Amino acid sequence: LVVANIYSDTLVALAAALAACVAPAGALVLSGIEASRSAEVERAYLAQGLQRENVHTRGEWAALVFRRS
Repeated sequence: LVVANIYSDTLVALAAALAACVAPAGALVLSGIEASRSAEVERAYLAQGLQRENVHTRGEWAALVFRRS
């Protein structure tokens, strides 16, 4: 399980490095994402071969949960 609670720009910049830390069948939880930018962050991690498992939103903030198959 890898968890990161940092701003969207940083999550996008670290997509390759964070995705590389996720073990097979492992999970990655990203939070601290402005809801209006969650699609951008999602695309960055999908491009790394992860699959989106869930999205949680609260007000203007979002968290994305990915899994490596």
